[in-house]
Amino acid sequence: MDNFFISFSYSPLNEILCKYKNIYAVVDSNVHSLYSSWIRSSFNNIYVFESNETAKSFESTQKIIQWLLENNADRSSLLVGVGGGITTDLCGFVASIYKRGITFGLIPTTLTAQIDASIGGKTGININGIKNAAGTFSKAEFIYINPHFLRTLPHREFLCGWAELIKTFIIGDKKYFLTASLLTDSVSNGEIEISLTESLNDCLKRAIEIKSGIVEKDRFENEGIRAYLNLGHTFGHAIEACCHFFSPQENICNHGEAVAAGILIAARFSLLKGLLPIDEYKAIKQVITESGLPSCSKIMKLCKVDSTKIFTEKLLHFIGNDKKCKEDFINFVFIIDLGKVITMPTSIAEIERYIHDLCYD
Repeated sequence: MDNFFISFSYSPLNEILCKYKNIYAVVDSNVHSLYSSWIRSSFNNIYVFESNETAKSFESTQKIIQWLLENNADRSSLLVGVGGGITTDLCGFVASIYKRGITFGLIPTTLTAQIDASIGGKTGININGIKNAAGTFSKAEFIYINPHFLRTLPHREFLCGWAELIKTFIIGDKKYFLTASLLTDSVSNGEIEISLTESLNDCLKRAIEIKSGIVEKDRFENEGIRAYLNLGHTFGHAIEACCHFFSPQENICNHGEAVAAGILIAARFSLLKGLLPIDEYKAIKQVITESGLPSCSKIMKLCKVDSTKIFTEKLLHFIGNDKKCKEDFINFVFIIDLGKVITMPTSIAEIERYIHDLCYD
């Protein structure tokens, strides 16, 4: 299991950092502006960059490596990534290739990074717009999670992580799904990231345990178990691509919102195929929509496409080009109960037959 720990105190982190003589921190510029005093007091060597998808590139990798070389980082050095998922992906990738690999730690500051992106040992950068086209499996020495960072997280970004948290409980823990469902009011009005209730902290810890457990059983994606974590992502990635295609200048849908819509579609698909009981489907739909996350039909309206047929045709196009698609089949994640999912080879033709009912619920 990944070596993560959750604490509102910096003391446990300081105990780890004091073991290293040379520490280098790669920091998201937004995080640096919010927590500059702490960052400057914790790290002597700091590389600040603007965190966005274009920053996950060979160019950024080269710049960080050049910075490490100029500041005499050697094989015994510690590289620390402080920020969201882009920062943790990039930092892990650099650490895994710099001088054939140096030790690294992660300090994820977004909910998505805390429960998903930083857990599991995946690193990566994008090439020609293809996400994580180059990457490695490389395990962090530690993952320090401080819920305090969530207090300064924009509400829309919090919801992005909330979608991943709900996804994790649908996959692995019915009890905690029901616990999370009781928090939807405080999630939708933005109170929960300010108050940081004990229930939220418990949910955070449990979600990390579930993902870490799955990853530990299938760290290199050889056994198929890790594919469960793709719940909602087949349609989610396609919805993201459609939004960019139809409204490239507008931020209509972020990753978490697309995943939430994808989970609703997966739940609906599971219901229509007789795999998921109606009560469980309604529970999933309720917790997602009442949290303030969108459905696919809502996202389509925001895209202002003249024809819904055009949208679904483009959706099918992107699904067909998904990297998980092989010979017109995709290993789709279905829900059979709260806390239990399965994967089944599903043809693009079958998805096309269901597409109307899946997207217009």
